[in-house]
Amino acid sequence: MPIQNYEGFKRMTTLCKTYVPEHIMRGLEPIKEDDSAVKLFGIEVATQMCKELIENDIKYLHFYTLNLEKSVIDIIHNLKIERK
Repeated sequence: MPIQNYEGFKRMTTLCKTYVPEHIMRGLEPIKEDDSAVKLFGIEVATQMCKELIENDIKYLHFYTLNLEKSVIDIIHNLKIERK
């Protein structure tokens, strides 16, 4: 699930007691008030995560969009994945 906005991300990670790597929190801190910048950052983070998974022979990716599919579409374009 790509990061869509800072408050939602913090709420979800707190609720789920999710460990968030420090580099992600450092990246979010200066942009947390700018939803557009946070969304772009989320797309970049998710793209990088997916690239690492693919490089390690993961064959399938599953995304939760919560009806916010634009970010996932951007990630798929970044990965240059073609629909079969």
